[in-house]
Amino acid sequence: MPLTDKFSITHIEIITASTLDIEERTRTGKVQAGIVYADGERKVDMDFSR
Repeated sequence: MPLTDKFSITHIEIITASTLDIEERTRTGKVQAGIVYADGERKVDMDFSR
């Protein structure tokens, strides 16, 4: 079965943004997931399990 048949409505877009922009976009629902490169400590109130 082709992946397009199994996941026909899946859309992946890669956007480069700052950590603060990624946090804002996920909190407001503009994106469903965000990946952050962490080279230091993360903010205490930032939840990465959503």
